[in-house]
Amino acid sequence: MEGQLPPQEIREEISHTIRAADDIIAGNYASDYPSKESLDPREGFVGPILDLNDETLNPREIAEVEAWIERKLGAKPDNAPIKTRYISPDEVTKVVVYNVPLGQEGDKWFISRWQNEGEKPSYVLWSEEMYEEQLEFGYTEIEGES
Repeated sequence: MEGQLPPQEIREEISHTIRAADDIIAGNYASDYPSKESLDPREGFVGPILDLNDETLNPREIAEVEAWIERKLGAKPDNAPIKTRYISPDEVTKVVVYNVPLGQEGDKWFISRWQNEGEKPSYVLWSEEMYEEQLEFGYTEIEGES
């Protein structure tokens, strides 16, 4: 129909990110994920699962990844249980780690929200150990607002 925009497609790299995250959670670690924003199964994503500051994302892509995050958390991020909070050494970045362990026994992964002051949040999937290492990088565990 004239005047209507075509439906927005989900780019392969977005679908790939979701599939790779599902593989990691299932314990299926591939040694080579060929995209630029690849996955290192020892650490988690090199880039975020969803970066709401990325202006190249279309609304359908954002909705698809947000729905994936909600399915994994069992709730919208604002309503999901919180495991811990961190703040960066310069106090610009706040991190909320959700208390919804994903993965196999002894191989726990958690979704977190990272947000720089004045920016929209990004969501990351990391192993439990990677979050614990943030203290070594100068992050401080905090109580209170998310």
